[in-house]
Amino acid sequence: MGLKLTGACPACGAGGQGCGPWQGLKRRVVMRCTKCAKAIESELSLAAYLFVCLLSTTWGVLLFGVSVVALLTGAWLLAGGAALLLWATVLLPAQLLHGGRLKIYNPYAW
Repeated sequence: MGLKLTGACPACGAGGQGCGPWQGLKRRVVMRCTKCAKAIESELSLAAYLFVCLLSTTWGVLLFGVSVVALLTGAWLLAGGAALLLWATVLLPAQLLHGGRLKIYNPYAW
């Protein structure tokens, strides 16, 4: 049993549809299905988006600063650990929140 980072296309049912790690920081992500090429979107609720924003502003800024200082001082292991921790505490939860919220994209809907 693994993490559900991707979802199924609502149009054709093809699995493996998901956003990238940096795209997960947005509230609304629009992508194309790899099988049927229909536009699908994932939109976070306001509470989930505020949670992602809180994570990215606290942990993101702190770990980015640690990795820059570590790279400037030559502590490569610390820089790699900070980058891994940034992925695990900010980017992975954002992808997990987007994973199960796929629907067919409607450009006219608010």
